[in-house]
Amino acid sequence: MSTTNLKNFKLGLLTGSSIAIGYIPLGVSFGIFSKNSGMNSLLSFFMSLVNYAGASQFISTKLMFDGTSRIFEIILAVIILNSRYSLLNLLIYQKLEDKASFKFKALIGLGLTDETISYLSFYSNSNPFYMLGLNTLPYLSFGFGTLAGSLFGDVLPQTLSNSLNIILYALFLGLIVPSLKKEIKYIRVVILVIIIKLMFIYVPVINMLSNGWKINLSILLAAVIYTNLFYKEDTGEKYD
Repeated sequence: MSTTNLKNFKLGLLTGSSIAIGYIPLGVSFGIFSKNSGMNSLLSFFMSLVNYAGASQFISTKLMFDGTSRIFEIILAVIILNSRYSLLNLLIYQKLEDKASFKFKALIGLGLTDETISYLSFYSNSNPFYMLGLNTLPYLSFGFGTLAGSLFGDVLPQTLSNSLNIILYALFLGLIVPSLKKEIKYIRVVILVIIIKLMFIYVPVINMLSNGWKINLSILLAAVIYTNLFYKEDTGEKYD
């Protein structure tokens, strides 16, 4: 590693430290959540290192241990929830210096999250070692936070431990509310999802579907309905 690359990597580590601090309680929360769901500590740790996707980890863990969802439904839910990274990663890859190899890009892509992508979108450092450094500490803090939560979550007061079961909902609210504050017109998507979810709860026959299919169909139906009814109006785009 050249002196310049090492300097950029250290700068990335320093920059990513603030994100890493915020990921520690999230990792601990997932560790406790996964343990309460019935997952082995090493498996939850491995999941955070390999999947490293926050919301989809909570979803997939919930589906794995609810006793109604099949493996195909769980995999599909994870793919749908993480599909946005396919586009977001391309945005970051365009900023990378041309000398970055495919393997290096893949390594950087593994560590990209909503927060690191948001940061990189506003700052112009295109050195791949800077991006690798930025991703490193958040990745490690979430993984080892998960392990700590799973192993030592029992020492927490029972009230606090039980309250972490709602972390999934808080996580999604944390993603949705800032977006709605910026673009309130997208409240239509939220309303659509709520209506579809209520249908899966109260409408006969379809309310007997497993939780996995309910989640997958809710996402897909909301996306299709919104695209066909409101997308042109909200974006001002016109199609022939």
